[in-house]
Amino acid sequence: KVKLETIFAKNTAKTGETLRLTAKVVNIENEDVFNPIALIGIPAGMSLQPWQLKELKEKNKFAYYEIQDNYLVVYFRHLKANETKVINLDLKAEFSGKYQAGASSAYLYYGAEDKNWQKGVEVVIN
Repeated sequence: KVKLETIFAKNTAKTGETLRLTAKVVNIENEDVFNPIALIGIPAGMSLQPWQLKELKEKNKFAYYEIQDNYLVVYFRHLKANETKVINLDLKAEFSGKYQAGASSAYLYYGAEDKNWQKGVEVVIN
């Protein structure tokens, strides 16, 4: 019922730079869905910006979030029929190397058996 797409603006960065990760959560149904969740894989060697997460929540881009290992878990109250929510994350490149995030997924809170999976994004930090 929901689909997740994650993509970097580019796949390389220098240590200390930020790199934009865009996550799109899409309701692929012709009806509202309730309590969708997105698990967004964050590559090792990169970090989320706490101030940005707080700002995104205040702007109602999502209802709640938490960080679990190398995942940003984003909760929504509902998505309207065919609605797309876009979350832009500016990740800071902390350590040089080549990294791949864990697979990302989206699903309904009460429908975890019906997950939409996506291969984790890759990045090279110099």
